[in-house]
Amino acid sequence: MIVPVTAGIIIKDKRVLVVQRKPASSRELLWEFPGGKIEKGEDARQCLKREIYEELGIEVDVGERFEIVYHQYEDMKILLLSYLCQLVHGEPLARDCHRFSWITERELRDLPMTAADIPLRNAMCIDGDLFKSPPMRHAHHS
Repeated sequence: MIVPVTAGIIIKDKRVLVVQRKPASSRELLWEFPGGKIEKGEDARQCLKREIYEELGIEVDVGERFEIVYHQYEDMKILLLSYLCQLVHGEPLARDCHRFSWITERELRDLPMTAADIPLRNAMCIDGDLFKSPPMRHAHHS
């Protein structure tokens, strides 16, 4: 079975928001982009808004799709749908993650990340313009 999950690329002031997984969780203390599992009957963008709110207490607008990654971990296969997001309300709090950080492109390159998030990181670093001026988002209102 393949588990569909989402990840949000949130850039502000040339930094991207990353979260650290909790200790004693699978892939503990590795960093990733915020997001999570899509619930039954939920659309990917709704999922991302909900997960980012649960994890960090912030509201985002979910814009265009970024990359799609398929990854097989020992315990699960995931299909990771990532989207460019814009912070619309609130300041992040580590509500359901170990820590969070706003990091520069250079810091992102050396960050110990989950295997599924590494292709997202690589795509962002290839397209370094994302950090300079995130593309205009098409806000999707449900």
